[in-house]
Amino acid sequence: MHKRILSQAAVLAVLAGGAAVLPAAAAEPEPGKTVTLITGDKVTVTRKGGTWDARIEPAKRAGESVSFVKSVSPNGVTVIPSSVMPQIQSGKLDRALFDVTKLIELGYDDANTSEIPLLVESPRAQTLGRVTRAMPEVRMSAVATPKGTDVLAKSEDSKILAQRQAFSFVEPECPADRGTGRVAGRAHRQRHHGRRP
Repeated sequence: MHKRILSQAAVLAVLAGGAAVLPAAAAEPEPGKTVTLITGDKVTVTRKGGTWDARIEPAKRAGESVSFVKSVSPNGVTVIPSSVMPQIQSGKLDRALFDVTKLIELGYDDANTSEIPLLVESPRAQTLGRVTRAMPEVRMSAVATPKGTDVLAKSEDSKILAQRQAFSFVEPECPADRGTGRVAGRAHRQRHHGRRP
């Protein structure tokens, strides 16, 4: 009888010890977020551990074969269609427009807004969307362009900036401020005083 009690106690101890080392439940993965680029391509990114998973849904293009340069690092995701490389290299198109994780950080993923904020250097900026602020002193206009607009076809003679450069001029429009066209004025001071960002 004494041995049986000791045996039962040993079994309970093993069970208790085993329960203590059961693996913890896996954490729920973060939901993916989708961004529509100025080219109409959609990129969905998901945080996975210390890096990102990026899935590209190309826009429909008539008779044009496009590849993508995708850069994924712990710091973020950049996706650039081959069709816009010449404009980026010439300085007409801002590379920051394709910084997907920065767009998400600023609240411009598709779940939060149907517009892309741009800074446009062109006398016909209004053809690209809703002008939220005219800045003649720096020859630019802040424009909210509906996602899906064929911006590049309408802006052959335009210089288009966004994100890092754009938000030096225009305050990021959080949902409560979107459409107010408020201007921070930082770039105006830098342009006139020769200061670098």
